[in-house]
Amino acid sequence: MDSSTTTNKTIENDNSLEEIQEENWEYVKSGNSNLFQFQHLKLQTNTTIEILRQEISKLNDLVSKFTKETQELKDVNQQQKSIENIKYTNFMKNHFKSKSTIIDRHSFSTINDWIDKSNILNFKLLYRASDNEYKVKLFHSKCDGKGPTVTIFKTTDGDIFGGYNSQSWNSTKDYYGDDKCFIFTLVNRHSIEPTQFRIKDSTKYYCFSHPHYGPSWGGHDIVICQDISKSYQCFPFSYSDTLDGKGSTTLTPTKYLNIKDYEVFSISKEFK
Repeated sequence: MDSSTTTNKTIENDNSLEEIQEENWEYVKSGNSNLFQFQHLKLQTNTTIEILRQEISKLNDLVSKFTKETQELKDVNQQQKSIENIKYTNFMKNHFKSKSTIIDRHSFSTINDWIDKSNILNFKLLYRASDNEYKVKLFHSKCDGKGPTVTIFKTTDGDIFGGYNSQSWNSTKDYYGDDKCFIFTLVNRHSIEPTQFRIKDSTKYYCFSHPHYGPSWGGHDIVICQDISKSYQCFPFSYSDTLDGKGSTTLTPTKYLNIKDYEVFSISKEFK
């Protein structure tokens, strides 16, 4: 082999080596780029995971708070139910203790809320007209000086109405009372729901006490006479009619009351 041939082969080998080195360099560069991309992606992923971890922690805190508040609401609802159950039980006791022959516990509950919605009241029967020959004298002997009372009337037509006196009955032959007094309807021929009626601003004729009259309100919205058959009503005179003009037929359709019976209950906040 001559020297020129050897030289040519050496040059070819050098060229091949350079090509190989260049290829290797390109490969390395490509590998470094991929490695950089991988490291960058890994960094982004770690950052995203940390953000997600923080958000999940916040969500867990919110869920925990929501669960706690939900339980608190359940506890409040349970307490409210317990209070309602106690109120129901007390009203049942109250109803049976009162032994009313005119109204049931639902009506007692309605009257209770009209008088004092924040307390459970005790209704104690003081006087029933039919048990006392409808005598006004016995009404005063049993009811005068006994504090606040509610009176419930029932007519032969089935109407049920009454009045609340926030002060004691007496025999002073005078009008008296305060803005807590009211009269009401429970059952009427208009099929209107139980409704209370308050005193008009222009008058102070709340209640009327007289030894010859039974429990009476206004001047004279409800008047109970010694002769029960002469008892009458002039509603709305001192008390306001709030039922869109039902007027004198609100409580009962006739002027004379046709009382079948009436009951008077004392009222207190203590159950005995």
